[in-house]
Amino acid sequence: MNPITSQLPTSPVTIDEVLITPQLWCRNPRSPDLQSENIALHSLVRQMNEAPEVMMQSLVTIAVDLCQAGSAGISQLELTNCGEEVFHWVALAGAYSQQHRFVPRNFSLCGTCLERGSPQLFYYPERYFTNFGQLRPAIVEALVIPLLVNDQPLGTIWIVSHDEKRRFNAEDLRVMKSLADFTAAALSQSQARYAAEAAAQREQLARMEAEQANLAKDEFLAVVSHEMRTPLTNMKMALLMLQTAVRPERRERYMQILQSECEREIGLVNNLLDLQRLTIGSDPIAWSVIQVPEWLSLIVEPAMEQAQSQQQFFHLDLALASESAGLVTDATKLERILRELLHNACKYTPTGGKIILTVRRNSASTEIRVVNTSNEISPEALERLFEKFYRVPGGDPRKQGGTGLGLTLVQKLVQLLGGQIRVENHANQTTFTVELPNQPEN
Repeated sequence: MNPITSQLPTSPVTIDEVLITPQLWCRNPRSPDLQSENIALHSLVRQMNEAPEVMMQSLVTIAVDLCQAGSAGISQLELTNCGEEVFHWVALAGAYSQQHRFVPRNFSLCGTCLERGSPQLFYYPERYFTNFGQLRPAIVEALVIPLLVNDQPLGTIWIVSHDEKRRFNAEDLRVMKSLADFTAAALSQSQARYAAEAAAQREQLARMEAEQANLAKDEFLAVVSHEMRTPLTNMKMALLMLQTAVRPERRERYMQILQSECEREIGLVNNLLDLQRLTIGSDPIAWSVIQVPEWLSLIVEPAMEQAQSQQQFFHLDLALASESAGLVTDATKLERILRELLHNACKYTPTGGKIILTVRRNSASTEIRVVNTSNEISPEALERLFEKFYRVPGGDPRKQGGTGLGLTLVQKLVQLLGGQIRVENHANQTTFTVELPNQPEN
């Protein structure tokens, strides 16, 4: 323990008991060293065009020398990501040369100085500012000068004495005020440079994002054009074949192709419109309470029939207590989510494969899980399954019909309902898991 601080009062003190600014004018001022001061100021003038950091370091070094201080520093006022104002010790010399710190404005020597708008002299400030208690060597006196540009606070410059024999006086105040003008200019220049660099970075980032958006738009339009052209080409071919076909069974086959491709084209257009509405947030939500067991039986029946016709095994695992089966959701949107996932499962499950629909519920959420027998899907492909028009490489083209937007729409709809969706693939099984809140926040 410092032998001097151990003799000071240990009971709590007020801010006015550590502030002794009037004593600056009561003490005999030391003789000014005008020659050294003149050399130092000329040196600072020559550094005006150098980097602000270099000049600020010179300033604190000069402050230690001219005022015979134990330490000196510049504290720059900054704003953290949390919105808290702090003082950043950006330049240091003397005993505190390695003490780079961030100090809250609302409980600090520098904050008090800016609040009072004038130079302040502190005596053993750790008695009041307890957050300085671990600072070594301890502060005997601290002379803090505000740095202002156009009446706007930028920070402070300060000198510290670590020895009872070294007390600051009016001459030290005069020197520090002179250095404060250079410091304010350096800080202002530093902030202007950083602001310009930040603006340039933001502009570059905005330009890159715009370029990426344009590229994504061009790629999207190219894919849409291709996807829309394919059914149109097939329809055109079916019409040409109808003109020459004579046998009724051939004509019927071409009519089926024509109808199928027409429905595919309409589905693509509708999905594109739905996706656009979901993207811009113009698709309203019709909240209602549904009883999951009764509602689910109506949705599952078509999927069960499709699975049976394709010689697939369909199993429904419903674990819901009847008294707690209510779910607040948009029934139409949830129906579309489930139908798309079940249709996907039926489409990609081989003959003899299994499709399992599981519904679980806890106090906060309802989980819907669709599991189906499938081929292995790489982790890279899994990450892209919800992308627009993405097709798993190596898949059967005949099974990859449809619009290519189904899973994209499913993800958007799940998010709109306040839920989340994830997909996994292992042991020749693909699992889509949808988790929805029982009572959405909105």
